[in-house]
Amino acid sequence: MILVFLVHQQKPALHKKTALWRKCKLQTFFAEKQHIRYFVVDNTKEAAGASDASTKSLDSGEADFFKLVDEDVAVAEADAKAEANIVHSFDSYRSTVILWLRRTGIEEHTRGLKKDEMHTSFAVPKNAESEPELFLMLEFLTFCYRVVYCGSHFTTADDDQRTPESCIQLTDAQEKAWEAAFQSAVEQDRPALRDTMSVLSMALICHEFRGNWYSSLLLSFCAMLSVKPYTKTWKEPGNYNSCLSSVIWVVQLIIFHTSACLEKAELGDTLERIEQYCGCLLSRRRSLGRTKHSGMWTRRS
Repeated sequence: MILVFLVHQQKPALHKKTALWRKCKLQTFFAEKQHIRYFVVDNTKEAAGASDASTKSLDSGEADFFKLVDEDVAVAEADAKAEANIVHSFDSYRSTVILWLRRTGIEEHTRGLKKDEMHTSFAVPKNAESEPELFLMLEFLTFCYRVVYCGSHFTTADDDQRTPESCIQLTDAQEKAWEAAFQSAVEQDRPALRDTMSVLSMALICHEFRGNWYSSLLLSFCAMLSVKPYTKTWKEPGNYNSCLSSVIWVVQLIIFHTSACLEKAELGDTLERIEQYCGCLLSRRRSLGRTKHSGMWTRRS
């Protein structure tokens, strides 16, 4: 109060009529032998007014300094988020090695991809009435359309970076079935679309491949399911197995539905058709490779 009187030549009693000062917290900015500089630290909820007052209390040099600091912090946070969004090789971060991702080949297949693009490659709006397993089939077909049919879904900093588009290899049967289904959809021919979708689904399931497992659309789609969409972290093996169980259930349902439809069209017995579709798998058990952690079954040619 004495300081107010000495500097402004105003008595403290005038504060009752007109506010001469306001309550605030101060922080030492720097100190010298003769001078101590302060800046205002305001933790109250008087957001707008207090912020303006604290800014005005700084000279232009100090204000520019703190503005640059805020900009640097924002850039650093954006860079950190962008870096965390990219799938890196475990060779560079040995402490983060996740064995089941390495053994299944998912780590290699997704290396360099952006995790948010992995999710958007198959994500579609979902409502409360959606059946979880059947909705999974819709996501799979969405993945096929965005990644294979449209292409260029995944973006990379390096043009030589391998992406799922470059790994997936459609068979002749899959290409023909896809074109037929797309044409039926354009013509809005629902009976034809139903039949062509059945053929397409079976063609995508019965994928013969050599060497690279992820030349299969279905296995590439399964790799995209390994990341949690909100936290952008890897799923635990148990949670990922749940996704694979849903995929297996849908595949079984499609095989049974297709076989039953063929029997209805007098093109064979349902059980005989199921044995025909699964016969190759059942007759070559010794050639099957089952990954220990993921539960994924694949046939080695």
